[in-house]
Amino acid sequence: MAIYHIVGIVHPEKALLNYVTPMLDISIWTLQCNITNNQVYWTFEANDTFMDDISTLRNIIKNHLQEEISIWSYIFWTGYDIEIVRITETDKEDKVYWVSVACIEKRNLKKIKNIRNELLKIHSVYRENSNYAYYIQRCFSELNKAIRFPSDTGFHCYRAIESLRNYCGRKYNIFQPEYPEQKKSINTKNESDAWEKLNELTKVDRRKIESWRDDLAFHARHGEHKNMTDAQRQEIFLTTWDVVDAFIDSQYNI
Repeated sequence: MAIYHIVGIVHPEKALLNYVTPMLDISIWTLQCNITNNQVYWTFEANDTFMDDISTLRNIIKNHLQEEISIWSYIFWTGYDIEIVRITETDKEDKVYWVSVACIEKRNLKKIKNIRNELLKIHSVYRENSNYAYYIQRCFSELNKAIRFPSDTGFHCYRAIESLRNYCGRKYNIFQPEYPEQKKSINTKNESDAWEKLNELTKVDRRKIESWRDDLAFHARHGEHKNMTDAQRQEIFLTTWDVVDAFIDSQYNI
């Protein structure tokens, strides 16, 4: 039997939370969590199972604890969020987590070194496309949520890409009439044409998106839940970041 110890923080820290969970039996685990002034200590036992993929384990743990914290958000109308800082298995691995997504951090090293130019580029795209900037802003907002909420990564990444598809539909007059509140006039052909335009701009094969869309994005959209591994999350992240990078470049160079 593997025993894990988890340390985390509940945000926002200025909205104090003190809580001891009841003993919860979830799947193969028995869970117990203590929160003191937003500092989380959680211990659980996994019967006859040790999970080598420590990042996937972190995501599953965050998902279960976030569900519990969301009940408190409902009661106290405070938007609590949980950050898992550290996980230890007794006598084995001690893992301290960074707040970033490793696969994105690695691919974005050049962007990070040139952060000023990257921000100027994005804000230039905003200014030059002010009538449609909302869709790009929504895209980045969804990407932020995809990082923060591991269980819904597929949903938020797909919604980010859909925001760019809507941008293409509006800017290139594929959707008629012009305004989002009249979207009832958009038909299936309009949407297909907007996808084709986005593919043309980004050169990213839509089949790479569809490979995880139906299985991981649509389930969450319709209130279903499906666990994903850290490897699946990486695939989704990398594909989505490829789309967004290529899209921004396409609008910056026009």
